[in-house]
Amino acid sequence: NELEVLVGVEGVRFEDPRRHFHSLVKVGQGRTGGVYRALRLPTSNDNCPQEVAIKEVHWPAKSAHRRLLKKEIQVHARLQHPGVARLWAVYAFRVGADGKVWMVMEYGGWGSLHDLLSRVRLTDVQMSVVMRQVMDAL
Repeated sequence: NELEVLVGVEGVRFEDPRRHFHSLVKVGQGRTGGVYRALRLPTSNDNCPQEVAIKEVHWPAKSAHRRLLKKEIQVHARLQHPGVARLWAVYAFRVGADGKVWMVMEYGGWGSLHDLLSRVRLTDVQMSVVMRQVMDAL
């Protein structure tokens, strides 16, 4: 099973998360999958808040991309910064023959940095403030 590359990654659960969350509304789309706003069911034993963001990643076909996904999960799990959405849980599961990974994160409703930069033209001073905050988060 190719999902086994995530075995040993702290916090990854090998179960179908769809029984824990409902009312998924797509709020974004990326190259590897979509981002959804969802509500956590009260029966879930997660300690995450009621409203969450779910980044759904379609399991990469190439092993190099799988390793990058694994690294993204490991790095994101360690980030603790007010400017970075907190990662609450990661689920690796199958829907038919397709592997999926759900990264359950804090939902802020503010969108991504990419969204901000495509809506607003920042001055050099504003951009330096944003970049300083990004660097501080990393």
